[in-house]
Amino acid sequence: MLDRLHQELSRFTAALEGVEDRDALYALQVAFIGKKGSVSTLRKGMGTLSPDERKAFGAEYNRVKGAIEAAIEGRKAYLAQADRRRDLERFVDLTMPPKRPELGSMHPITRTRRALARTFRRMGFDILEGPHVEHAEYNFDKLNFLPEHPARDEQDTFFVASPDASIPDGDLVLRTHTSPVQVRAMLTQPPPVRVIVLGTTFRRDDDPTHTPMFHQ
Repeated sequence: MLDRLHQELSRFTAALEGVEDRDALYALQVAFIGKKGSVSTLRKGMGTLSPDERKAFGAEYNRVKGAIEAAIEGRKAYLAQADRRRDLERFVDLTMPPKRPELGSMHPITRTRRALARTFRRMGFDILEGPHVEHAEYNFDKLNFLPEHPARDEQDTFFVASPDASIPDGDLVLRTHTSPVQVRAMLTQPPPVRVIVLGTTFRRDDDPTHTPMFHQ
């Protein structure tokens, strides 16, 4: 019986060296000194021993069990220190500059507009912008749109309510093209006029291939 007790202690000591986490340590504890552990079950054979052997076995059993319990507590402390070391290795210095955030990519339309602008500037053109809300005079009249032209109809054009009585109803529209900006340029700049206008325009189109706002 004593030999078996010492054998179990040797097996436990060897198995303990390979334990690297708390779950494995708990499983090892149950396997040896749990209710049905290999060391605990040896006590059931004490009834077959003589009084002197029983006394000697009981003392040795308590020593072995105490040694196993002490070794388990020591391993728990070792694993806790190992966890602490790993935490320290992952320590983040909050005084260091953070990583630059990943920025989104440029929208294809913006990229195309900038590429076109660079190309035309190299060719000597000016890049102009103008109002989105435009007078009918610049959007239609000065471009020779006849009064009965379909583009002047509310089915094609977004009309904007006049802000005051000085502007007659029907005179303000969301520009249907960028040509009004060209008209303004020709009225204010001496020839030759070299300009392009890149911008959003608005028409009453809303189907699978068109949207009410698009780019020219």
